[in-house]
Amino acid sequence: MSTRLNRWGHSVGLRLPAAVLAASGLSVGRSVSIRVLDNGDVRVRPIGKIEPAESGDTDTATAKPTESESELAQW
Repeated sequence: MSTRLNRWGHSVGLRLPAAVLAASGLSVGRSVSIRVLDNGDVRVRPIGKIEPAESGDTDTATAKPTESESELAQW
């Protein structure tokens, strides 16, 4: 699957298809962390607990973060 980067004001945004959001357990407004790996790959990970998409739990947007503040600050 591929998508395109788009300009939003002075920033650049990445649109995630609905299928990716559903499979990953992410939702609009959810906090994520972004990391650029040594090989140049970009990793987007949810902050906090994510329920698998098949669990049927739709309240993942209010999950509490599990990563420490210092861990997030080093990104």
